[in-house]
Amino acid sequence: MPLKLPVRAALFAAVLTMTLVLAPSALAWKPPPAVASGVVKTTNIPVRMSDGVVLYVDVVRPAGPSGRALSRRLPVLLTQTPYNKNGALSFENDYLVEHGYVQVIADVRGTGSSEGSWDSFGAREQQDGYELAEWARHQPWSNGSIGLHGTSYGAINQFLTAELQPPGVKAAFPIVPMSDAYRDVTFGGLDVHRAGDETFESGVLLQEVGGTITFSRSAFADNAGSEMLMRLSSAACR
Repeated sequence: MPLKLPVRAALFAAVLTMTLVLAPSALAWKPPPAVASGVVKTTNIPVRMSDGVVLYVDVVRPAGPSGRALSRRLPVLLTQTPYNKNGALSFENDYLVEHGYVQVIADVRGTGSSEGSWDSFGAREQQDGYELAEWARHQPWSNGSIGLHGTSYGAINQFLTAELQPPGVKAAFPIVPMSDAYRDVTFGGLDVHRAGDETFESGVLLQEVGGTITFSRSAFADNAGSEMLMRLSSAACR
């Protein structure tokens, strides 16, 4: 039975009151101090998957005054990108690394430096996400806690990795993932697993790339997005 107008008005007023009460404490949050003023990156580290295919990852760690990586174990942010980690869309986030994280950036199979055939969001790529998280969890610079981080394609695959429940994955921050993959891609007849489809490559992905660049230059120019991620994951990933 529909709520009568006075009841709906009362509920709205209650929600608005709670929002106004909680807002000051939310705005009062400050990011923790940085643990470093720079980063050090190790590139193209080979990580062998269970089927023998080798994926290549970059590892970005906070650097001490000497320029060498800090020796302490830290939570890890795992980023999986098809856009080539050596390019402008690697989603490397030095701000987060300087605030106490290690970032692992992987080219998904069949893209960038990694071996294999690209099968967009396919079962094997999903399994790779699980195995990359397991690899990161057992590295000497990892404290065993994993967060997932990335934009667009690198946001969608966070859901797929998290669904497999890799041990140690405690947080995810998917930035502008697809809103409705069924209607946006497959309903029109496009096979999402046909990585070589020129329409998919030049149309959908180019549109995503343009949207990502625009988004990062506006909303994330002042590290607002990085601080949001830090707030959401700092308790979970430590």
